[in-house]
Amino acid sequence: MKRSKRWILLLVLLSIIGVIVIIGSERLATEKAVITPNSVFILDLRESYPEVVTTGIAELMGEPRLSFRQLVTSVRRAAEEPNVRACLLNTGMGGLGWAQTEELRDALVYFKSTGKPVIAYLETAQTRDYYLASVATEVYMAHEGFLHLSLLAEVPFMNRALGKLRIEPDFIWEGKYKSSPEMFLRDSMSEPHREEMNSLLDSIKYTMMQSVADVRGISPEIFQSALDETFLTAKRAKELRLVDQLLYPDEVTKSIKTQLEVTEIGKSYPADYGFTDGLLAKISNRPKVAVVYAVGVIQAGSSQQGGIFGDILGSDTLWRQLEDLRKDSAVRAVVLRIDSPGGSGLASDIIWRGVTRLREKKPVIVSMGDMAASGGYYIAMGADHIIAEPNTLTGSIGVFAGKFNMKGFYDWLGLTFEQLKGGQQADIFSDNSNFSPEQRAIIQSSLSDFYKTFVAKAAQGRKKEFEQIHAVAQGRVWSGIQALDAGLVDQLGGLDTAIDVARERAGIVGDIQLVIYPKKKGILSFFRKGEGKFELQMPEQIQTLMRYEALARMFERDRVLALVPEFIKQ
Repeated sequence: MKRSKRWILLLVLLSIIGVIVIIGSERLATEKAVITPNSVFILDLRESYPEVVTTGIAELMGEPRLSFRQLVTSVRRAAEEPNVRACLLNTGMGGLGWAQTEELRDALVYFKSTGKPVIAYLETAQTRDYYLASVATEVYMAHEGFLHLSLLAEVPFMNRALGKLRIEPDFIWEGKYKSSPEMFLRDSMSEPHREEMNSLLDSIKYTMMQSVADVRGISPEIFQSALDETFLTAKRAKELRLVDQLLYPDEVTKSIKTQLEVTEIGKSYPADYGFTDGLLAKISNRPKVAVVYAVGVIQAGSSQQGGIFGDILGSDTLWRQLEDLRKDSAVRAVVLRIDSPGGSGLASDIIWRGVTRLREKKPVIVSMGDMAASGGYYIAMGADHIIAEPNTLTGSIGVFAGKFNMKGFYDWLGLTFEQLKGGQQADIFSDNSNFSPEQRAIIQSSLSDFYKTFVAKAAQGRKKEFEQIHAVAQGRVWSGIQALDAGLVDQLGGLDTAIDVARERAGIVGDIQLVIYPKKKGILSFFRKGEGKFELQMPEQIQTLMRYEALARMFERDRVLALVPEFIKQ
């Protein structure tokens, strides 16, 4: 057989295998497993559940990874499953953000409302983990476990580090609270930045303290004392009535059997509950509502999932998706799920245009995840209705620009440059000098114009006066509950709430079919450049520095940024 024919046969064989793997993973993702009587729904949150899932290594092995929405949906479906008698929540050192924790907590409240107990078992838990577990009917803890309860915001400052490298940051911003450039320019927080961060921490703490105190039947002061102690042994947590009993895993199982009055229990897991986001959903004739995930740092160009620097939300990619949905008459409404700190001002404005064009044809409802701030808020403000969780970070209506003067570093290396200019300000973004007074004036004027446009569009979308939005803008980050009071969002709730509002706005009665964007990629796309996701574990501080290095490189293309970093850690 000739070599070319052998290659053709090999490609055909690989294609057949690929189809089998794709169909197998779709079947696993869409077919509901058989749930045996007297089952316990096992909710183990020691794994991560991203907002959006694309093809990865797990799916190559036929083990599809669940998205966060699918996780929340599985809790609600388990609550309605007659053969499920209880939920066992196992959480500790998990990766959920504050808004995700609130959304999953609401789903567990729904589970409890059906009369089924929720049992939480903790070995080690941080603040968000305990906040989620506190909603349980009973909270058990390992004898030698511990709670690490703290609210901490750590803000890195690089001015001295850059100085040692003879690199001089030069930044300009619009907005009293636009604190993003401070990490390069200062050694400590400015007073507006400190005011903003304390306000956010107070908002998160108040929401959490009231919720824990209500459900656990303790006073807010007791929970405050736990926060003050920070590191609590299991015995101390029981003394403060934060947990009910100290048990080993086998004793937890025995306790559940006793409560359910059975000798044996079955088990079900989130992946056992059928999801119709894949191939099988295409045959449905129910009214369609699209859920579009806008996740990652906003940049011009194409979106990318995963990688060391996190997800990239590309304006080209999202524009095409919004335009496709605008033209698709079968899609009755769109939910835009945003989890983004912002990024490029230009790319944010292009996406905003796509949202407003889509809104002319059908309802557009925004669901905010953990963060939808700066550029993340920019792309939300053109929607019909904005929904956030109480602890979503949002707002930050402001903008900044800048560069790094590398001349001192280049001199230290012995590297010299000679400039020839074809215009007076040709060197405005050269990294061999600071901005001249004339150049600063040019950039400041540009930022002022962008800020006014940002505020004006927000006022238009929120149906308010310019000065009303300007008063709560200035680059300030708000929690979701604060943003509701400030008129920046319409309602508190999660993605399911947004889907319900979209159904109502579209006039749909009864069941709907959800269409998910970005669409799940085929297996072969994993091997294309930029499509694969390899999770690299490294110290958090190193990851932070690498993200800021990526931020610095953004200035090479996106000179004006609407971006806010996330510093609240627990």
